[in-house]
Amino acid sequence: MRKSFRIVASVFGILGILLSVPFAVISFFDEAQEIHELHNLAFVPLYGVLLGAALLVAAWRPEENASAFLVAVASGVAGAVAGLVSADFVSGFWFTAPISIAVLWWLHPSR
Repeated sequence: MRKSFRIVASVFGILGILLSVPFAVISFFDEAQEIHELHNLAFVPLYGVLLGAALLVAAWRPEENASAFLVAVASGVAGAVAGLVSADFVSGFWFTAPISIAVLWWLHPSR
């Protein structure tokens, strides 16, 4: 279970960072994305730092870094709430964080 958790947390952590940072950078150069600039920039701290980086830290030492995993859980819940409130839960792919958190919770070696 520990190895599975580390692999899945690493993959989701890297995806969280890789899928959030490019949108923020593109927002500064693409005029069509100018209207989404604030949303794309807000997406980086939520999914890039609080979810992506926290999952990478949790994958490094799952048992010792339970707090990092809880930060990832909180950001996943916050993203789900934001998606539900904005009525964009499915079309905005806000459901991906809660699903990944549920899978990781099941795989976590200290649960």
